[in-house]
Amino acid sequence: MAFCQKLTTYLKKWFKKVDAFLLDNTETAVQIVGKFKYYINNPVADLLIQIIPGQYDDTILFAVRKAVDLSLDKLIVLSVCNNETDLESKLLCYARFLKNLPKDVRDAQLLKFASLLTKQLDGERFSQKDYDMITQSVYTSSSG
Repeated sequence: MAFCQKLTTYLKKWFKKVDAFLLDNTETAVQIVGKFKYYINNPVADLLIQIIPGQYDDTILFAVRKAVDLSLDKLIVLSVCNNETDLESKLLCYARFLKNLPKDVRDAQLLKFASLLTKQLDGERFSQKDYDMITQSVYTSSSG
């Protein structure tokens, strides 16, 4: 019973942190990673144009590209891709890496990518565990 009380208290406290800015950034990250997941299964010509949502102007597009790049650099599994010098090469390398993973492991990697991306887009205001939780929540609610 004490566990349930602690969990309830933690969740109430955590949900007070959630604001529109965080939710928007999480939804953007989940959308980008969802498109990247689609790309892994259905390669297209220009990966970056395909995964970054079309509603962004050039300034925001630059910030999103930078956030994607920084997020990819933080993924431990990318050690095989760290020698790549440009973002598109890193993404293609990561896509090749993911294609060889079992589906559950691939989905976990993509979820972590979305969480790291959310943290970058949100300005790193919270701890990584908070971004993991909100990303999982948004992903779960959007995947029906």
